[in-house]
Amino acid sequence: MEYNSINYHEFVTVNLADIGYKIVLITKELMDKRLDDFMKFVNSIRKEHETIYGWKEESKEYFLNPLVDKWKYSFAILNNSDNLCMISINSRYEDRIHLHTVLVKNKYRKSGLSKYMLLKTAETAIDNNINKLELYCQKNNNRALILYLKMGFEIESIRDKNDILLISESEKTRNICFDSLK
Repeated sequence: MEYNSINYHEFVTVNLADIGYKIVLITKELMDKRLDDFMKFVNSIRKEHETIYGWKEESKEYFLNPLVDKWKYSFAILNNSDNLCMISINSRYEDRIHLHTVLVKNKYRKSGLSKYMLLKTAETAIDNNINKLELYCQKNNNRALILYLKMGFEIESIRDKNDILLISESEKTRNICFDSLK
């Protein structure tokens, strides 16, 4: 397959629309406008998993922090009522995109939204000549680990005995996500 001839952004937009969703860039303006929504979304999921993963709630400062190119690489998936279903807050670390917070509401898990989000993130990285994606995943977060490994990520190292650093080539993840969604 000639992967370079595909308009991945259009693929994500059209296919999400077909199933009742849309993906939007998280801009500073959107974050300012919907800060309470983002905080409620993230903190409710963190609270839900606090005992399992030790996650803590985040402050306003976390959402407003000026990470490098955060407003260029972060996305949200909304339903037809503009409710947040999934978010991915990302930034650029030198030659790679670091996925800081990737969360999906429980009722939207196993719906394929994560693959669309990874596809959009990987293609945006490629558009900006960034060839690597990275993230930390807790080693007991089996669902997430399995998804990332299936989508082309590889284990790079373990930090603090709990967090696994996963790295992937942007193009590899993009292609695997696309193939799994078409």
